[in-house]
Amino acid sequence: MIREMKEEDLERVVEIVAANNPTLADLARCDISEGHRKETARFFVAEENRHVVGVMGYEKDRWGVQDIYWAIWLFVDPIWQRRGIATKLYGHIEEELRRLGCRKVYLDVGNESEHEAAIAFHKANGFVLEGYLRDYWSDGEDFLIFAKRLS
Repeated sequence: MIREMKEEDLERVVEIVAANNPTLADLARCDISEGHRKETARFFVAEENRHVVGVMGYEKDRWGVQDIYWAIWLFVDPIWQRRGIATKLYGHIEEELRRLGCRKVYLDVGNESEHEAAIAFHKANGFVLEGYLRDYWSDGEDFLIFAKRLS
């Protein structure tokens, strides 16, 4: 089941992010709680047996383009990966964005060598690589930008 994230889900969501990438836990806590609080972003969780097993959100374009959104914070508990959870979350997000009149949705991924499965997932869902910023986060840490046209 996919439902809107509640404030009381935050700690579990941070646990899921940390299980995938411990270095992102603090950023996730800050970014997700701030976006949720300011209503600049919406987050959804996937539940199995009333237990949160995944998260994904979207936010309005930070530069103010009205029909552009960014898909953010897609993470699934490692125990639940490869069971269709990410596909369900992404499908829900795409429905929401289409209803909002989103023309194009963007998302970012780190290094190709470390995120092959994520890149394959996004490509399978119609995303194409539009930007490749080498050494963005630090030397050897790239920033890949994928996009999908929705209208």
